[in-house]
Amino acid sequence: IGFPVLENYSRYWPDLTTSHTWLAIGLIFAGFIIVYLIDKYGQQANPA
Repeated sequence: IGFPVLENYSRYWPDLTTSHTWLAIGLIFAGFIIVYLIDKYGQQANPA
């Protein structure tokens, strides 16, 4: 009657000491900024 138990499961937290992790985090933020700027430019170029 409870929550199902998952066997052989462990949570994964990325290692914050590696450069790959920080590169991935930086690319996430860069992607967010690019999408934000494209949206802002689209609103200025073609206001609805």
